[in-house]
Amino acid sequence: MTRKQFVQDVVQRRVQLIQQVLQTKNSEYADQEDVFKAFTESLPLSFHDTKQAVAWEFMVKHLQSIKMIIEARAKSGKIPDEKVLEEKIGDAINYLILIEGMFKEDMIPSKVTEARIKYSYIDINNPNSDAWNHNSIK
Repeated sequence: MTRKQFVQDVVQRRVQLIQQVLQTKNSEYADQEDVFKAFTESLPLSFHDTKQAVAWEFMVKHLQSIKMIIEARAKSGKIPDEKVLEEKIGDAINYLILIEGMFKEDMIPSKVTEARIKYSYIDINNPNSDAWNHNSIK
């Protein structure tokens, strides 16, 4: 594959797919006020204390699938279906983009406080959090 083919067939195609999928999924899993709504609302249902950890856990399934595709190629020489490969690689990339966005949002202090209040989120890793205040248990 030439550099020009790589840029056109892989890089530019990937950028298009990222934009399409993130826009489609955004309307399915988020709203105008909270692009990470599905992750923040999943916190009480998960074994995690950050939305990034929830997103990572969701991404692991896709990483395992990619690993299985690589192992199948090594064992049998099987070349994966292009659509399946694009979907699996794309899902992993999209989760990384979402995790990056979550960290950038957390860099805005008012957003962190607002999310913790809205979703009754307690940071169990923070010794100053209400989770460590035994008087707050009712």
